[in-house]
Amino acid sequence: MNRRTIAALGLGALAVACATGAIGDAPDVRRPPAELPTRIDAATPGGDAEIGGIVRDEGDELLGGAWVTIGCACLEAPLELASDGGGAFRARGLPPGSYTITVRHGRGERSYMVDLPAGRRFRLKARISDRPTIIT
Repeated sequence: MNRRTIAALGLGALAVACATGAIGDAPDVRRPPAELPTRIDAATPGGDAEIGGIVRDEGDELLGGAWVTIGCACLEAPLELASDGGGAFRARGLPPGSYTITVRHGRGERSYMVDLPAGRRFRLKARISDRPTIIT
């Protein structure tokens, strides 16, 4: 056998092993640290808006322990919190602005964008798939 054939066979075997789980799953790196709160009062100057929501999987089950990051140029730093046992999270005392909300659970991740006016409440209904995305 020549080198190309050997390389092709090796890559093929590696692809089959990964696809069948023979090598094992990648570690779950999308779990929040245990100390993250499920509710935050940002108490920013002029902040009277709120972002909250519920996190579910694609089977409609509530997902506790999802890692939620709320970012905006209007904040000093992104807010990080976790969904509670009922899948809920909430951040109050937010200033108006354009927010990016990223929700992670297991290997799933989804981002949402919202413009939040002063004094308004935004409720997110997040759906996360824990299945890995396969790119072919």
